[in-house]
Amino acid sequence: MRRPAEPVEVAPRPVDLRRRLILLDAGCLAVAWAVTLVIGASTGRIDSGVPQLVAETITLTAIGVLLTYGLRLYQSRVTASRSVTLERQVLVVVALGAVVWCIERLDNRQAPLVALTGALTAFVLLACMRPCFDAWVTLQRRRGTINRTVVLAGCASEIGELAELLAGHPELGYRPVGYMSDEPSPSLRLDEIPWLGPTQRTSEAVVATGATGAVIAANGIGSSELNALVRQLHTAGIHVHLSSGLLRMDRRRVRQLPMAHEPFFYLEPHRPPSGALAVKRMIDVFGASLVLILTAPITCLAALAVKLTSPGPVIFHQVRVGQDGEKVVIRKFRTMSVGAEKHLDALKQQNVRSGPLFKMDDDPRVTKVGRWLRASSIDELPQLVNVLEGTLSLVGPRPALPAEVAQFDKELLTRQVMRPGITGLWQVEARHNPSFYAYRHLDLFYVENWSLSLDVAVLVATVRTLAGDTLQSLGRARSRRHHPSSSPAAAPRSTRPEAPAPSLDENPAIAIAADALGANP
Repeated sequence: MRRPAEPVEVAPRPVDLRRRLILLDAGCLAVAWAVTLVIGASTGRIDSGVPQLVAETITLTAIGVLLTYGLRLYQSRVTASRSVTLERQVLVVVALGAVVWCIERLDNRQAPLVALTGALTAFVLLACMRPCFDAWVTLQRRRGTINRTVVLAGCASEIGELAELLAGHPELGYRPVGYMSDEPSPSLRLDEIPWLGPTQRTSEAVVATGATGAVIAANGIGSSELNALVRQLHTAGIHVHLSSGLLRMDRRRVRQLPMAHEPFFYLEPHRPPSGALAVKRMIDVFGASLVLILTAPITCLAALAVKLTSPGPVIFHQVRVGQDGEKVVIRKFRTMSVGAEKHLDALKQQNVRSGPLFKMDDDPRVTKVGRWLRASSIDELPQLVNVLEGTLSLVGPRPALPAEVAQFDKELLTRQVMRPGITGLWQVEARHNPSFYAYRHLDLFYVENWSLSLDVAVLVATVRTLAGDTLQSLGRARSRRHHPSSSPAAAPRSTRPEAPAPSLDENPAIAIAADALGANP
């Protein structure tokens, strides 16, 4: 029998996310109420001197932070739901507005407008700051600088699936430091994670490694053993995260339905309302028409830039696989040199992706204008014509190349039941992720849980992150000008096919919700 590996102590994470978030909340509240009270004093709505204004601002800020803490908005297992976060932030600012109103009443002053304005200002600042903070945390986790170390426990086969899920989505921030099962598994999914011993010794392994908690694959464990393990971990003060074993099921389809006070769940079937697809098509036509009209000047300038700076056609046409496996021709502004597809085989060794997808970082075959078009996603604008034709949708799975589809398994081919989109769940969330698992997982999740609200969320996330990605690309371009030795232009020039790399795909946005383990906010 194989002996378990010696647990390796993990250094504590240096970044205190909760403290940073508290400081950001305090800053938002202080700015909101300081500005509101100063304006109120200057307009004569309230009669307070500078010391009193400072004291009121500090008091309101402290009360707001305490209320936020009391509502558990510094725990990611609560704030994983954006709607829950917004609802509780509303409670905080309403309470602060009521405090201001009471203070003014006690001083025999009528200033309801000050209370209302302060509450609204505080809510806007808090609601805008949280997504920015979440985006920063997600970026750091993708870079591997902020991790939550965990021990996996349970049936080895299900642990392997969990390990692949966590490896495929680094933005979650979970880093397994070992796994616990009755026997070590030869699974390739666990070849880089040490086996630390049998499941019943999970609490010892968590303590020995300094991990922040345990993730339990509950399906492969008997009921009595699972209950004993959970109680043992909680007694030791260890955070516990249970896997339901359900993959690609939207949490909104899971309903709490206790039986005899025991935790049972009901899983809603996926049944989009009748007419939802017709509404989706209306949104496609209206949205594509509106964007085409608004961006007409930009489209003309982009076409002129491509024509003047690189020989060849302005529009690149490429065959992709559409709905129900039908071949469709998509359009985009040409961003590479003509004939690049002839050299694809010679470049496959430089592929940074796993599976059938192909991509090169800082591809030197992209023209100078093409880099700007891709960075701003302007190269995708001609695909809006495809949307009007009905071969693409605004939101949907990425339209794959025939050579890629030929390597898809039967389950992944079910993505073709939906019309492919210019942007989608995988494009906005994991385009930078080289793992084919993330591509597969998110595309199948979208198909199995599609709804109009999910489409709207993807569109909003795409618009919100597009500006950020464009600014980052401009910053990198400026850095290359100041440090030309680091520019990809120094790489040998060659050509590659106009590969499937829509710039909208480059937008990491919709963060997958994950419960908190350890001292994360």
